[in-house]
Amino acid sequence: MARENKTRFAVLGLLSLKPMTGYEMKGIIPKSVGYFWNESFGQIYPMLNQLANEGLVTGVEETEGRHHRIRYTLTDTGHQALRDWLAVEPEYYSLRDELLLKLFFGKETEVAVLRGHLEKALASSRRQLAVYQGIEAELKAIINPRTQTRFSLITVRKGLHWEQAQIEWCLESLAALPPVLQPQEAEPQEPHPQ
Repeated sequence: MARENKTRFAVLGLLSLKPMTGYEMKGIIPKSVGYFWNESFGQIYPMLNQLANEGLVTGVEETEGRHHRIRYTLTDTGHQALRDWLAVEPEYYSLRDELLLKLFFGKETEVAVLRGHLEKALASSRRQLAVYQGIEAELKAIINPRTQTRFSLITVRKGLHWEQAQIEWCLESLAALPPVLQPQEAEPQEPHPQ
């Protein structure tokens, strides 16, 4: 059985926040669901058209100078479709982690290569943790139990925990690998018998 295209629900969910154009949606994704949901911008406009054809959203054309755009709004049917989807247990996807794959087969390369991969992952996780901490602080400053912010805070907390765990794992993995010997520290080679 083919998997259901979840792009429709990402789009419906974004429109539940406020009416917006496809262009506005492209701008809000990297600052919101883009931290945990990878959505192709090339799918947004076709999906908006499909949802409009299904009666889940309506579009109103706006003209400003030479710019024409369509601002989409959820219909009652669209709200219900989103609520129905939210009630269904989420699918869990298999993890595909290239770093883990490389570490698993690590005996085939130099320790220095693996250490380099782990050090880059560690630096990346530290940067992302700082981003999540900044978002968390912003959300906590405006938290209101009757608005979207409490749900946004829940999702950013997952990111915080994930990056903290990733940092701990990287440090643990670096400690588990043997140190990289510098050329002057290299073990002496046994002389070849003549």
